[in-house]
Amino acid sequence: MCTLRTGLWSAIVSRHGSLATGRITVRLARFLDSYNAEVYVNPDRVTFIRQFSNEMTTINFAEEHTVTVKMQVEAVASALFEAGKP
Repeated sequence: MCTLRTGLWSAIVSRHGSLATGRITVRLARFLDSYNAEVYVNPDRVTFIRQFSNEMTTINFAEEHTVTVKMQVEAVASALFEAGKP
């Protein structure tokens, strides 16, 4: 079951264990990348964000993975903060 609301994407993922079945919720922030493709970012995995140019911001995960999105850094930070709220 997935619901899309105001730039946030919530997914309920089934996790099957050997003895029990549980559910976990993953909250993601939705952005458009530099190629106009939708990207979904888990705010728990973001290490830092940096303004790349006037309308571009890079979202960094650890040392090797980045996504460049078409938003200013303040809007990216706000969206990640809202998505990370329980």
